[in-house]
Parts: sequence; C-alpha cells; structure tokens
Amino acid sequence: MSNLALLIIYLGVLLAVSLWRSVGKAPVKSFHDYAIGGAAYTTTVIVLVLFINDTDSCSIAGIISKVYEHGVSYILVFLGMPISKLLIAKFIAPRMALYKDMITVGDILQYHYGSFAKISAGVAGVILNIGYISVQIMALRYLGEYFFEVPAVLAMALSCTVIA
Repeated sequence: MSNLALLIIYLGVLLAVSLWRSVGKAPVKSFHDYAIGGAAYTTTVIVLVLFINDTDSCSIAGIISKVYEHGVSYILVFLGMPISKLLIAKFIAPRMALYKDMITVGDILQYHYGSFAKISAGVAGVILNIGYISVQIMALRYLGEYFFEVPAVLAMALSCTVIA
C-alpha cells in the first residue's frame, strides 16, 4: 500500500471518529461552554497541558544544540526558565483573579481599554493566524512533495485538509 493511501485512510478514520464522537452531544449553551467543552478541568490536567505546551521538539533539540554550540554555560540559561515560571506564579498569577470570567485576550483588553482594543486584538490575531496557517500549509506541501511524491496542488489540498 502506498504512503498516499495510508495518509488518506488515516484522515478518513480521523474524520469518522470525530463525527462519531460529536453525535448526541448536548448543544453548546454559551461561548464559555464552547471554549472549555463543557468540562471542569482538574489541577493535574491543567499542569500537564502546560507542561506539554512547553515541551516540544524545539525546546529539547534546540537546547541540546545550543549547549553543543555555546557550551555547558547555556544550561544555566535553560535552568532560569523554571525560576521565571515560579516568579510568575508568585507575583503575576494572583493578580489574574480579576479576569476569571474573561476568556480571551480581547476580553481583558476591552475591560481596560474599550471595544476598539478588543476589535484590534481580534484583527491582529486573525492576521497572525493567517501567517501561521500559511507557513504550515507550505511546510506540509513540501513534505508531501518530498516524501510522498505528490503533486504540489494535491499536497497543498491535503495539507489544507489536515490543518482544517
């Protein structure tokens, strides 16, 4: 079986599982319900999500390459990251209670600066995400062309499907 066939089967299974899991769910009542998926997250889950967000290939391979390039002293720079997180938890996090009912950065900006700031944050977020998505589509296109020998247009269409 070709790599392209495996990729199409994988995407089909992914789509089928998501549709199967969405059938019979209670309708979304509010934006807050939509944002958190109707779940109450425990402290353990939140800590694990934050850990996973900080632990990626760049942080692991990047640190190793920096230590190789700059020497062992770079490890001291890396060890400053947990200290910065502790300082944030000690001094900044307690002040976030004011924003507990706010979901987005735009909500916080609106609270302090008005509706124009919220709209500006939304527009800036859209522009930023257009850039991110464009880069992801192009990267997946090149990977599709290189590894699966798929024509550029088809690789781009498949990458749009994966990202969407």
